[in-house]
Amino acid sequence: MQKNSALLWIYFWGILTLLFACLTEATKSSWTFIIVIITFLILVLGIIFGLVKSSKCKRIRKTLSEFLDEGVKLRRQYANGKEPPSEKEVKDWITSIEKYLAEHCGKDYVSRFCNDAGLGTEGVYSGSGNLLDVNRGLARLNEFIGDFRD
Repeated sequence: MQKNSALLWIYFWGILTLLFACLTEATKSSWTFIIVIITFLILVLGIIFGLVKSSKCKRIRKTLSEFLDEGVKLRRQYANGKEPPSEKEVKDWITSIEKYLAEHCGKDYVSRFCNDAGLGTEGVYSGSGNLLDVNRGLARLNEFIGDFRD
């Protein structure tokens, strides 16, 4: 939220500078003209950067949501009681998340995913063995999806 706020201030001051330059005919001075052009380029680059960042956040959020859906399906298999998912299915799910986080979010997200420190106890620590791993993974994925809001 603070990054977006700073970007908005940059836009505001940049537009104000451009408006001032146009109203005062400051473009007749070569230095002022250069400052106006630089300000304009900063505004354009800020807009491009904001669009790229927003697009990246959406892609990451979408993929994390897909992992979340897979985890919910695994947890439902436990709830059915008929045939719980195999240990391999759970480990493959966890490994694919860790790999994605390392490639797209950074090693700090992998560390947080593998560590349950700071997780609330409600629902996370229910079950045992693989179900416990699924619940922990779901809790972290929910947390990470929130990290990538626009």
